[in-house]
Amino acid sequence: MMKYNKILAAAMLIVIFLASPELFAQGIKKEMTFTYVRWITTDSADEGEGSWGWASSMSWYFGFQGDGGTNSSKAVMMGCDNWTDADGTEWPIWISGHGQWEVDDRLGVMPVPDEEGWTIHRYYRYQPPSIIVDGDFLSDPFPLNRSDHVAPDKMPGTADGLIESFINTDMGVSIHQRVIGFSQERHNSYLIREYVFTNTGNTDIDPEIELPGQNITNWYFLKQLRAKDGPQRPWQSAIGQFPGEDLRVMFAYGSRENEEHDDFGGSNPAPDYYGNPWDGQLNMPFYWGEQIIFASAGPNDMTNDDPAQPHATAYLDVDFDGFTFHSRNMTTTQKQRLYEVMQIGARDLEGINWPELEGTWPGTHHGKPMDHIDLNFRNVVDMPGYGYSPSISYSVGPYDLAFGDSVKIVTAELLGTISPEVGFEVGTAWRDNEAEWGDMNIGGATDILPDQYTNHPDLLESSDGLSIENNWAKDNWVRTSYDSLLELAKAAKWAYENDYNVPQPPPPPDVETKSLPDNIRISWGSQSEDAPDFAGYRVYRALGSWWPHVEEGTQLIGVWEKVFECGEGTGNPLVNEWDDTGAQRGDAYYYTVVAFDNGTANGNDYDGNPAGVLESSSLWNYTTQGSFLVKEGGTLESIVVVPNPYNISASDNNFPGEPNKIMFFNVPSVCTIRIFTESGDLVKVIEHEGGGDKPWGDLPQEHQATDIGQIIVSGIYIAHIETPDGASTIRKFVVVR
Repeated sequence: MMKYNKILAAAMLIVIFLASPELFAQGIKKEMTFTYVRWITTDSADEGEGSWGWASSMSWYFGFQGDGGTNSSKAVMMGCDNWTDADGTEWPIWISGHGQWEVDDRLGVMPVPDEEGWTIHRYYRYQPPSIIVDGDFLSDPFPLNRSDHVAPDKMPGTADGLIESFINTDMGVSIHQRVIGFSQERHNSYLIREYVFTNTGNTDIDPEIELPGQNITNWYFLKQLRAKDGPQRPWQSAIGQFPGEDLRVMFAYGSRENEEHDDFGGSNPAPDYYGNPWDGQLNMPFYWGEQIIFASAGPNDMTNDDPAQPHATAYLDVDFDGFTFHSRNMTTTQKQRLYEVMQIGARDLEGINWPELEGTWPGTHHGKPMDHIDLNFRNVVDMPGYGYSPSISYSVGPYDLAFGDSVKIVTAELLGTISPEVGFEVGTAWRDNEAEWGDMNIGGATDILPDQYTNHPDLLESSDGLSIENNWAKDNWVRTSYDSLLELAKAAKWAYENDYNVPQPPPPPDVETKSLPDNIRISWGSQSEDAPDFAGYRVYRALGSWWPHVEEGTQLIGVWEKVFECGEGTGNPLVNEWDDTGAQRGDAYYYTVVAFDNGTANGNDYDGNPAGVLESSSLWNYTTQGSFLVKEGGTLESIVVVPNPYNISASDNNFPGEPNKIMFFNVPSVCTIRIFTESGDLVKVIEHEGGGDKPWGDLPQEHQATDIGQIIVSGIYIAHIETPDGASTIRKFVVVR
């Protein structure tokens, strides 16, 4: 799959952290990659709906597809037995943690504030670059909040971002949480989370120790992983339960939604919710997973990994009551059942006799992965014993923690996917019943679909006129996202074991764009040139949008393309400014400038091969506001309305990425444009100053909107253009919606 992986690597450009206001009682930090928005990291380690509703993670794929195909929410729990509270009450089982529905960061799992009252901090390696578009300073994507810091000395290894918090729990086990990410293109679609759990005996946020000297026995850490794929309910699976396996990954991927359509990859050809016809995109070709990289071999052992972890994996409904509530709201029975899941999985729970894998690590308990059971369910929600959707949970343990003992658990969240460009190509070919597998630069026609497709080939059948061969080809393409998931798991494991020292690109430069007559000027700072192996710059441009999506089912908008480079090996001298003279009038353009090195200081990457030339992360400084080529002011006689007529279905004649846009070209540099219906009703007043081009609405949501924000209807409209001296003219134009 190496050819495919090169395509994917080109699409996955960066990983970096975004700021988010503290929206809830919890402190929240959001992290982002070019293809993946994550973490919604909370100060209390909560990863459920209590912290961020349903959108715990999203994909950049075709413009942030909600939580489809990725993690929706997680339960994060700890359990132990024979525990005594500060009042001397003995509990046969004690549970602390957050359910995927609820969080309580006041009593159960409590973030500890620092001297200034902050409970979570984010650290950057570099000062986020400034981004200016036509004089406007853009705060996104990296506004610095008060608990954010530029602190290169704080970074582990060559990481680019770190989020950190300290947490006490009512069990008396305190947590040090760190989340670590990289901007390097081969390490940009995973995030590593370190937990250090210590038996401090502190059951609240003050420094007093409520449980001095208490030992904690048979302690487990559990996570429930809840994946969601739009209306589908994904298959849950896992690898790494057997001796000799190098990777330990719990993962999910989409099933089929119904009898009619082979929508594996989120490719339902039926009209969408609004009645729009399917446009040929693969909406959700994701494989999402969480990996265990390290688990202490014993208390206070921060060096030796226990390869037999996780101790248990279980496949249960997402709304199993042990996963839903925070620990203070769980009944005694619910706590007991959850602790049983930590100990032996779902081997015999509530009448669910889930088959176990045989030959796994001695003493461990693992349910057989759903795609290794002879099931013929097009939608896994139809399986017996499930209500809303299945999920997978894993537990790490058991540990006996004497007072003062610590254990360390390191995980990584991974998102494997094909690129939007490949997804659009494959999706449109599949829509037209022309998808091919062996001839699409993948290296042969070998079937790589999971077992349930081999055992039940009727899963490839559909009643929508698409052939089995066509469906098979498309489904194999989607399955390549699994290869990407495993590559990310290898990269994350290597990064941790290499003390987070991955080959590092140069820092990103400041960026400024100016819309000028006959060109768009892009200029950038020189801070990247401090890198010892700095070599030059590349300018990338996207037409119509800064994020990739399909417009009108005809073209992929928001694809970044290299339009200029300078410096070593490019044939152009090193400069810090470039004029884009290839822009088309009226179209919106978005830019990012990356610095690249010559590769001499980069060493080998996770696969043992030289990392080669690396680029800085484009997400550090991409513009989210369009730039435009403009003309000098015109005259009343030269005014042209474009397009005219406007037809919403004639996408080839409209402006890419701005389907409702109407332009007034060659207008005087100062004028007032009043737009009337044919019957004389005034719908919009536009004041214009500067240049000869003016859109109906400066922002996309203002295109063809009235002064009160309503979108106009089909009809004939009259534009009255008046200059300050009272001279005026009119133009008629037609709108067909």
